[in-house]
Amino acid sequence: MSDKDKKNKDIARFASLIAHQLKSPVSAAGSIIKTLLGEYAGSLNPKQKDLLLRADKRLTEAADTSRRMISIVNPDTAKNYTNTTTDLCLIIRHCHSIYSEEAAINGISFNININFEPAIVKATESALTEILNSLISNAIKYTPSNGIINIELDKADHNQVRLIVSDSGIGIPQKNIEKIFQPFFRSTDDQNSTLPGSGIGLAFTKNIITALDGTIKAGKSHLGGAKFVVELNLAEEEQTTNSLSRENISSRKRVVIIGGVAAGPKVASKIIRLAPQTEVTIIEKNDLLAYSGCGLPFYVAGVIKKKTELLSTAVQEVRDPVFFQKVKNVSVLNRTEAIKIDKNAKKVLIQNLQNKNKSWVEYDKLVLATGSYPMIPKTEGINLKNIFTLHGVQDAEGIKSFLSGHKARDVAIIGGGLIGVEMTEALVMKGCRVTIIEKFPHIFNILDEEMSMQVEKHLEEHGVKVLTNTSVIRFQGNDNKKVKKVIIEDDTISADMVVIATGVRPKVDLALDAGLEIGSTGAIKVDKKMKTSDPNIYAAGDCAEKFDMITKKPCYIPLGSTANKEGRVAALNICDESEIFPGILGATTCKVFDYCIARTGLTENEAIEKGYEVITSLTAGPNKEHFMPNVKTIMLKLIVDRKTRKVLGAQSIGDSDGFNKIDIISTAITGGITIDQISNLDLCYAPSYSLAIDNIITAANVIKNKINDEFETISAKEVHNKIQQKEQFVLLDVRSHKEYEELRIPGSTLIPLGILRNRLYELSKEHEIITFCSISLRGYEAALILKAAGFNNVKVMDGGILMWPYGVTEGLQ
Repeated sequence: MSDKDKKNKDIARFASLIAHQLKSPVSAAGSIIKTLLGEYAGSLNPKQKDLLLRADKRLTEAADTSRRMISIVNPDTAKNYTNTTTDLCLIIRHCHSIYSEEAAINGISFNININFEPAIVKATESALTEILNSLISNAIKYTPSNGIINIELDKADHNQVRLIVSDSGIGIPQKNIEKIFQPFFRSTDDQNSTLPGSGIGLAFTKNIITALDGTIKAGKSHLGGAKFVVELNLAEEEQTTNSLSRENISSRKRVVIIGGVAAGPKVASKIIRLAPQTEVTIIEKNDLLAYSGCGLPFYVAGVIKKKTELLSTAVQEVRDPVFFQKVKNVSVLNRTEAIKIDKNAKKVLIQNLQNKNKSWVEYDKLVLATGSYPMIPKTEGINLKNIFTLHGVQDAEGIKSFLSGHKARDVAIIGGGLIGVEMTEALVMKGCRVTIIEKFPHIFNILDEEMSMQVEKHLEEHGVKVLTNTSVIRFQGNDNKKVKKVIIEDDTISADMVVIATGVRPKVDLALDAGLEIGSTGAIKVDKKMKTSDPNIYAAGDCAEKFDMITKKPCYIPLGSTANKEGRVAALNICDESEIFPGILGATTCKVFDYCIARTGLTENEAIEKGYEVITSLTAGPNKEHFMPNVKTIMLKLIVDRKTRKVLGAQSIGDSDGFNKIDIISTAITGGITIDQISNLDLCYAPSYSLAIDNIITAANVIKNKINDEFETISAKEVHNKIQQKEQFVLLDVRSHKEYEELRIPGSTLIPLGILRNRLYELSKEHEIITFCSISLRGYEAALILKAAGFNNVKVMDGGILMWPYGVTEGLQ
């Protein structure tokens, strides 16, 4: 042995001794850090958590270094790596998925090119992983931002495979190429670098490769940096017959998911739970991966104080790329756009949006979770400053920043759907004067007219101007090209800021280009397993077509809850389990000031259009017993098929408990139960929380009475039309004098229920009589009294004065 070799061996032995001494305290310190990170010793603020995460990362590196130091002293210790065979292609893809996120953060284009497959070599997965980890981490360490790292695999000759890792980094001077594999050697360029490193990684890597009877050489890359060429022996064919690697190929699927927010991260998380060995990669165009889109209006309002709250789990873990890598073992390529799908070759062309470098990512299964686009009207002036959409955290940040810096006071919201109405409250909370401009007859087209009008009335009571049947002609700006006015038919609305909330459309560009089938709704057509027309490609979330559980036809209702459920189903089927998504009812809820708005199933108009024989009930009642404090009202509409007596849909407005009523109806529709069964549901009762006869049961009983012809009803809209057309009828209010004096319908006649029998002579049997009270329970009793007295043309107004959405007279005049 030469003096130089002896010296290197002595250094290695000394390193091993030091490593043995360091291993225990480093591990102990790591355990303490993890305990602190788990907040078992108290809660942490974000800055403390960040510092501890950094410390944990460095301690992990130290523990890894110690292990390498111990192993480096004896190349023979690596020989246990040759006990089995492994497909090197799998290891390359696995390591690529692990390091892709780190490369993307550093703005590095990280590419793989496999020209020979399978490449079965006589080595364990851990040995090959150690080799790849060392070479890739070394390349990332010394490659500058916007640089390139390439991995190439090819056949060297009939019994060897060649692995090349090259980069555009600082490179290796020619005079140092032979020394680079010596322990603790650092070239001049390395010495001048401030990057951390123990200087033993390449030495250990060479030891492993030598133990595998392979070779490694260093040189200059055509990219300008370093190049490492590894040659390993291929296993003989008979050795691969029972290869563990081949047995595990099915469990090492490569799943690529395009898109984040709701569906994409859900697919990834579920796959990792079911099949932890799966290589999952998420490609996300934006910076942020997973967040609650439904929380954006509350972030604008200031109810949610920090953006991180939208990105966090229930235990305050921020769902960023690092979280998905560390906790889920999912590789995330954010700030990366998928620009093409080659479904025949089963690969996706991606582009790093920072350095514009392109590369291909291969998959076994692909999931499209590309979401939706906001619908932007092609209106003159739409590109003026201070015109926003609300379709992501960045949009919310823009609105929030503008409100903070410019103190917008007049805001126009274009569109009266979910987002538009929820944003209204947020902006009013920030002190803005808000006008909603809706081109349809009423806002909230997911509700029927009388229910929508209740919401409009509630908004106006809170100072919001609601303009329906109104179209925007153009947006007008000032000299600084900032919006100042919204020009509508016959009027002009002042606006320092405009929010476009006219709906969304599915983002299907990639699917179209790839030749996937698009459904009748314009979204990607999927089956009940969330599989597209290509058996290896799935779709979930806003980009995927839905299936209506009632009509059994395609529909498109994009909701975050649906996206999560679809993502779970897609993941189960990707993991070879059999799961179907039965469809949706469009169950939706939102907050509008003091009102909770909720709905499910079909509206009355939709049900009629679908050919059902529809019967409805409008009922209003307290959310709990009237003698309890803080009693509030729930207004409920039930839509039923007269023939089958099954519920087709329901809508609720009022107290926040209303959405629970809609959830019960959703369950009833899913189970196919009838109103007869609903009227006997065994629901919880306590005066503090509910009524002895629940609101839902009351609504079902009203429908039963109607079907059984126990009384005839009339809607508020029909009554209003009669008044407008000056028809001859009696609108009989049977409430008390006090109630009548406080609030009444113009033109109504008051005869309190308690004295009705004594004043029947005041009413003519020739005229139609329509009875009502607060909720029309007393109106129903009045109708029975009148019927018994020979009045045959009697109807009860559905919902009473509480569900009368038109003008009323308040107080004595």
